[in-house]
Amino acid sequence: MAKKTNTNIFSWVISSMESRLVEGSLTDVVINVNWRRTAQTNDSDPENPTPVYYADVYGQLALNNPDPATFVPYADLTQSYVETTWLDKMTDPSPVEMDANLTETLNLLANPVDATLPLPWSE
Repeated sequence: MAKKTNTNIFSWVISSMESRLVEGSLTDVVINVNWRRTAQTNDSDPENPTPVYYADVYGQLALNNPDPATFVPYADLTQSYVETTWLDKMTDPSPVEMDANLTETLNLLANPVDATLPLPWSE
C-alpha cells in the first residue's frame, strides 16, 4: 500500500522591482520589491487522489539605502539572491508567519467550515 504524504509547497514570486535610477554613486538601486508568497497542497496517494488547493498573499518590501561596499548591481541580481537576502529576512510578516497563515487557508479550502448553499426551494 502506497504511503500518503501531506506536504505544502511554498514559493516566492517576484512580480517587479522598483528602482531609483541614481542614488549617490550607485545606479539602478532597488527600493521596492513587489512579491507574492504562494502555497499549494501536494497530497499524494495513488489509491485516493485528492484535489490540489492553492493560496497566496502579496505585498511590497521597501528596502533601505544600500551599503556601497556590498551593493550588487541590478544586472547581477538573481531571483535566488533577492529571495535569500531580502524576502526570506522580512519580519512583518515573516515568511514563517505567512506560511502558517497560508497553511491555514489551504486547510480551510480542503475542509471548509462555511458554505453558500443553494436555496432549498430552487432545486
